[in-house]
Amino acid sequence: MPTLVCFGDSLISKEKENNGKRRLTSIIREEMSSWIVINSGVHGGTSRDGLARFQEDVLYHDPDVVSILFGTNDASTLKPVTINEFKTNLLYMVRRVSPERTILISPIPFYNEKREMSVNDSIEKYAIETKKIAEETGCLFIDLWKIAKNEKRLASDGVSIQKDGYKILANELMAKMQKVYLK
Repeated sequence: MPTLVCFGDSLISKEKENNGKRRLTSIIREEMSSWIVINSGVHGGTSRDGLARFQEDVLYHDPDVVSILFGTNDASTLKPVTINEFKTNLLYMVRRVSPERTILISPIPFYNEKREMSVNDSIEKYAIETKKIAEETGCLFIDLWKIAKNEKRLASDGVSIQKDGYKILANELMAKMQKVYLK
């Protein structure tokens, strides 16, 4: 059976919301039962953290396809990772897996009425850089930033994606998986 590793931060890490609503890897497992789907997301993870756990959480599984989603926590002021380090980290991951088997996903805008929206100015820079890395390496890309901007309030509250965002992301990812696997 082919293997997908979903690698990233808290938007990947949980299988279900507290209300039982399915999240990304649960949706993909249900809809693509012929695939092994491994959730390698960590709450609060940055690309720096991801690099430290890359061998064990990704390469160990010898995946056919890897999705990578970092950027939100890299941009935060709590554990900032510079754009240059972010780029270096993602390039290493993409090249180590191979661009042909990698699907990069841009970070998503942050939505929380209690926080200033200025945090999105920082996150957007990481979304733009993710797209540039995808173009530079030739790997597939899901512009979650753009999708979220087009869907009103389909954004992250810092822990999960609002509305039916996981279903939208799962559909995008499954379409890209087919492109990678059928090559």
